[in-house]
Amino acid sequence: MLFFLVVGALGVYLHFRGNVEFALERDPSLTGTRLIWKALRGASPALAPGALAQLGLLGLLYSYGHPAISRDSAQAHGNVD
Repeated sequence: MLFFLVVGALGVYLHFRGNVEFALERDPSLTGTRLIWKALRGASPALAPGALAQLGLLGLLYSYGHPAISRDSAQAHGNVD
């Protein structure tokens, strides 16, 4: 699940960066908020990889405190040195 988070964040960054480069090729005068808005709404959806990060977060939340992976449970069963 941590891998999902990292890859999702990296994907958002790479999509956004690619969209910024493309927007600047089409209109070099873009700056500030207009450039950010164009990059977010560009050809490759910049926020789409965020769904992968959300799956990672959901998986981590689901497994948080699960008895099979908690340290106390492992000690009770004699599985920890």
